[in-house]
Amino acid sequence: MFNRDLWKEIFDTILKNKLRTFLSGFTVALGILIFVVLFGFGNGLKNTFNEFFNDDATNTFFLFPGRTSKPYKGYKSERRIEFDNSDLADIEKNFDPFLLYVTPRISRGAVVKYNNESNNYSIRGVAPAHQFAEQTIIMFGRYINQEDIRSRAKHAVIGR
Repeated sequence: MFNRDLWKEIFDTILKNKLRTFLSGFTVALGILIFVVLFGFGNGLKNTFNEFFNDDATNTFFLFPGRTSKPYKGYKSERRIEFDNSDLADIEKNFDPFLLYVTPRISRGAVVKYNNESNNYSIRGVAPAHQFAEQTIIMFGRYINQEDIRSRAKHAVIGR
């Protein structure tokens, strides 16, 4: 199946059209390079998102308060909705068959000071069940437990 005339014609054409041959080869090489770079960016983004959300459980549901859109029984529209502990108890009571863990979480950005050092950090207040909803990597300390809640003990957990 080796046809000498066919190959001779191919190489003659390549030698006659050097610029066209070079540009075709350059275009193919550039296309492969662009593909490799874009593929690398895609994998990099995928790894970044996996790293960022790695400590979140895959079946977690977050419920955030918002603002009302319509007036109701004398209350104005656009008023802020605030949750309290009774709302948490209602969720636990009414949705118990569907939920494994229910945990409140409050987050704030704050300046934290220790001795002569201070910096701005994200601070979270959580309940003991939080350790199951989010696999937080603890650098120092321990998870908060129910005894800490009962005794109103103050604990700080430093994570990353």
